[in-house]
Amino acid sequence: YQRRVHGYDYRLQRLSFVGHTVVKGTSKMSSLVPFMCSLARIPSNQPLLVFEEIRLGMVEKLDLDKTLRIHELQHGDIIVFQAYPSDSSAPYSFAPDLYKYIDRRVFVKFAHKEKPTNVLFNIELSRDMDFHSVCCKLCEAGSKGNLIRSPPTHIRLFGFQNNKHKVFPSTIKQLKDMLIASTSGDILLFEELPISLTEYENKRVLQIAFYNNKVQEVDVLKLLLEKTATVKDAIRQIRTKLNVPGDVHLLEVEGHEIRKIYKPTDSICVIPSSITLRAEQIMDPASEGIAGPARSTTVVHIDTRTSNSVPMYHGSPFLMYVMEHDTVNTVKDRIMNKLDMKKSDEFKLCIIMGPQILTLQEGDLVLAVLAELKERYPHNTGYGWGLGMDHKDPKKRVDKVQSSIVIYN
Repeated sequence: YQRRVHGYDYRLQRLSFVGHTVVKGTSKMSSLVPFMCSLARIPSNQPLLVFEEIRLGMVEKLDLDKTLRIHELQHGDIIVFQAYPSDSSAPYSFAPDLYKYIDRRVFVKFAHKEKPTNVLFNIELSRDMDFHSVCCKLCEAGSKGNLIRSPPTHIRLFGFQNNKHKVFPSTIKQLKDMLIASTSGDILLFEELPISLTEYENKRVLQIAFYNNKVQEVDVLKLLLEKTATVKDAIRQIRTKLNVPGDVHLLEVEGHEIRKIYKPTDSICVIPSSITLRAEQIMDPASEGIAGPARSTTVVHIDTRTSNSVPMYHGSPFLMYVMEHDTVNTVKDRIMNKLDMKKSDEFKLCIIMGPQILTLQEGDLVLAVLAELKERYPHNTGYGWGLGMDHKDPKKRVDKVQSSIVIYN
């Protein structure tokens, strides 16, 4: 029977075809050793390890004292041999290790988290690699051209799940688990951290958007805090980073409404990790023309003139002070001044009582009407109460109605 012979050089981690031979089925495997040594140009008495290639990615060790027939070797079967490695702990020291790698290898594309469509690397990896090994290969590829400057310990990996970033913890066992958990197939995202991933995972990250007193976003911060920290610790970092002279508060804004104002003593662990908080300087009432007792009130943008009669919230809500003697006109003037609105920008002032909305009339004392409504509708106290600016959303796209034209012959 004719046998194909492949030689494996463990030093170069290279497998190559070296020749073929014809041998009787009754011959012992040991009779092939001198022939294989001559093909590899090594001494004929060199001890060898001999394997049969069962299929791509799988080999089986052969006993040199047994015949080819006992090993059930057939015409055209592939025999693989190698010398005994001097360091058996080195990677792929034995042919089965390389075959296993070939069976488990996969090409993975990597892109930066901030630019997920811009693939930077396409790296050959093994599905069995652990998290650290994957990061090592990524940093090795990224070191060329200084695309990645951080060590492997400072890399965080992500996948996609339901069109959202899925963070992979450093404790994830194998690359195959990352690829299975991600819906993006063979694409992984990465980011470089200022500290090691182990340290990073023991901290809490807060995404903060800082707004000025004109309700305009001026900066976005990512704060890294101890899990035992409070909102006061977060505020201290914000004031230091942005050089804010006065005090600051944190708001949770969702669906164009202020859902919560956090107390300085609140633990940061109660803050949902998926949201971006809003931070803004607490303004002195006098800076907004307030003299005497005043109440801080939430103001939202709302459009009650929708096609389905369901009010739509839009824009950025804010807080403002309202005095006891404030009428609708004085509050509207103060809002227009705060938001730098033009005189032509019209809106109606209304009171939001959870699901109910009441439009105020000129001359109404705002706080007096609010107090009267709370007395009249005590069952609505569980909902948000505040003021609303009823106007169309200036950013909403207006669909153009196209008329169809029929041409008759």
